[in-house]
Amino acid sequence: MHIYSNNKRFLRVRARWRKVHMGKFFTLSTLYNRIAFVMTSLLLLWSLGYVLYSGSTQGKEFYKDIASGITGDGKAGVPVINLALPLLLAGSLCSIFLVESSVQVSIPFSRSWSANKLSRMLTGGDLDLWYFNVVFLLIPCTVYVLSVIYRHFHNGLKSTDKYLMEGANSFGMMAEVAMAFFLVPVSKGFNPLLVVFGLDPIYATKIHIWAGRIGAFGVIVHGVGHCLRWFLDEELTVLGEIWPPQSCWNGVASKYCYNYFRNLTGIISGIAFSGILMTSLEFIRRRYYRVFYACHMIFMPIVFGAAIMHHPRLIFYLCPGILYYFATSMPMIMQLIANYSKGGTRLLSVKHIPYSGNCVEMCFEADAFVAQNKAAQYVRLRIPQVALAEASHPFTIVPSPADPTSLRIIFRETGKFTKELSRQLASTWYRERLVFLLDGIYSGPDRLQQALHHDSVVMVAGGIGITPFISLMFSLFSHLDQSTAFKGEKVIPMTNSVTLHWVCRDEGLIQHVITNYFSQLFSDGSLGSNMSRRDFPTFRIIIHHTSPELVQGNGSDISRVPVLACFTIDDEDEKEDESSSPQSEERAPDDQIESEVVVCNQSGVKFETAHFAPCRQSVVGNLPSFVLFSSIGFLSLMVLWRHYESEILPNKYSTSVRVWGLLIASLLSVLLSIAAEVLIGPHLSSFQNFIVSWRSKPANADSIDVQLSQMDAARVSSEDDSQHHRALHAVKHGDEECKVTTIQHSRGRLSESELLPYLNESDFPALFLCGPTNLLKSVRSAVRTSEGFRSCGIQEKRCAIYTESFEL
Repeated sequence: MHIYSNNKRFLRVRARWRKVHMGKFFTLSTLYNRIAFVMTSLLLLWSLGYVLYSGSTQGKEFYKDIASGITGDGKAGVPVINLALPLLLAGSLCSIFLVESSVQVSIPFSRSWSANKLSRMLTGGDLDLWYFNVVFLLIPCTVYVLSVIYRHFHNGLKSTDKYLMEGANSFGMMAEVAMAFFLVPVSKGFNPLLVVFGLDPIYATKIHIWAGRIGAFGVIVHGVGHCLRWFLDEELTVLGEIWPPQSCWNGVASKYCYNYFRNLTGIISGIAFSGILMTSLEFIRRRYYRVFYACHMIFMPIVFGAAIMHHPRLIFYLCPGILYYFATSMPMIMQLIANYSKGGTRLLSVKHIPYSGNCVEMCFEADAFVAQNKAAQYVRLRIPQVALAEASHPFTIVPSPADPTSLRIIFRETGKFTKELSRQLASTWYRERLVFLLDGIYSGPDRLQQALHHDSVVMVAGGIGITPFISLMFSLFSHLDQSTAFKGEKVIPMTNSVTLHWVCRDEGLIQHVITNYFSQLFSDGSLGSNMSRRDFPTFRIIIHHTSPELVQGNGSDISRVPVLACFTIDDEDEKEDESSSPQSEERAPDDQIESEVVVCNQSGVKFETAHFAPCRQSVVGNLPSFVLFSSIGFLSLMVLWRHYESEILPNKYSTSVRVWGLLIASLLSVLLSIAAEVLIGPHLSSFQNFIVSWRSKPANADSIDVQLSQMDAARVSSEDDSQHHRALHAVKHGDEECKVTTIQHSRGRLSESELLPYLNESDFPALFLCGPTNLLKSVRSAVRTSEGFRSCGIQEKRCAIYTESFEL
């Protein structure tokens, strides 16, 4: 067992640290974030209760009475009160109360409290969205449709036609409920609901997929059920009930023609929805992404428009997700349009990294605060000249403390977009005509906070999957550097060991990352000021070279790899017979391994974060985002309700009039976003600086010391400190003095014997993964099934596993 397990004093200190760190003492920003989490949870639970209970007879009457008392309409008011208002209220509360901590040595973003609590309770790591979708989508929708069917059939039906009609309508109602939050996970701008629950926007698309599939299933069953009714009726034909007769195309609404147009719009919506469902299959989405994206953009408006014309009150079931999408996406779209008119974000340099498997590094101009971003954050990049009819692509931000006024991303040529981008970046003529539209910064769970809840942090990266862990290493190093030595006083952090395993076959990429990023961990500046302290946690970087020249080659092959990797690699394996591989003959000499940096003189502006995203340093700073979100959401809902009362109810047999309310609401959201961007957007930076300077106070030693002791670490007596030093020294140093940050090199892939010891010695291990699917599967299998791992009790401890997005 680990040496700390026998140290009762250390266990008490660690327990106290966890108690403090988990929130016994918290700042005002932490309180605001917890208010947002609690209020959002209550509002969404109200909607969940509606789905579970409203299908029954008692539930229907209960919610109908509430809606009648508030809105005066017991039918249309039900989805407004139980679906639309809770979602928009939750988004507004998050927009005002999501506040970022202003204390540098404290928890960077207290929203992770809720995410960490939820993820550890369910999986011991990242929240498993499969269970989430089953519990919060599949089961409620199943309960709802079964309750509705039972209610209809229990009342007594006298014919098969009635059974088919009520059964088909029950599945249509299930589709309405499933589609209510359909667009929430895929909002293009800053998504406050995902932030408050700590969900990665990329992984949250699984919620969108599940909701869409449940809705599509309900729509298909609904349509097939009615078609079966018409087929079984000898007096009717399926085509005759779908296509209106010639007399109905004169523009005059009537009850006779309404039945035909209702059926026609339902069939159109169902066919379009089926097209989306088919093109969303995994192999189509990966191999033909442009087809997938184009079908979504074309078919989705058809689905919504035809569905709204199909049923008079369906707009209020669809409007929660639609209005939320408008409120979060329209401001970001208007900001991108404004940036496009200014030439986009200014590109400073481009570097095609040689012998890196076609990797490219781009550097954009940005403010200094961008370099202080949290771990594993990313931006979305859209380049109209490269791919006009495609969505923006996410790229991880790679921090460089040595260059705080830049934003860097590293990518590998894999899909059509990155290959075409790399080709155009290599040409001066093409590069000068590119307009880079960056938006963000986005993030999922706070990886730094998750790591700080564990005493041993192990990261496994594959190839270009190293990019999110570069920022995580810097964040951990900087945070623990401040936590372990503040004004000469000793404090003990929870984390005492950080190990990074990087499996990579591209020697050029390895040398580039080590030279330009990891080397800064060894610098004499502030980032590595305490790396020689004995109380500083151990940082290990172990690079596993899997290039065929190193794994299968001989000494002559090794001499051809980049100098840095060749000089430090461990050569413990037996050498095979000397033979030169074909790949090694194509290598360039070592003196030509340096990549060429192309300096760009492009027009454009500095990168700016989303103007109307919340998570500022105060509630006052969040006022612009709160006002804009609430204005778009609630004013658009008022427009829909007024349109329903003034146009839809008086003209109940007219289908075309029903869609005008949504068009007016979309136009309103565009106008409000344009006004906010033109009138408020240029002045937001000055406003935020004023808020920060107004809130800032002289940071004397006593006040900072109190903040540090309450939020980041537990102070111990000199006796505890000396005992901790001896224990830490015995584990990390033995009898010799050595650096606590090391880079090691080894040949071949990562093995269980290299991975498991770093997890076996800890009581609260965490495993962070990012890389190809096969690598991640093998690592998870080793952690979960290894006999050596199980014998050390890790199964009882539940090693927490956190996975970064790698393949979309």
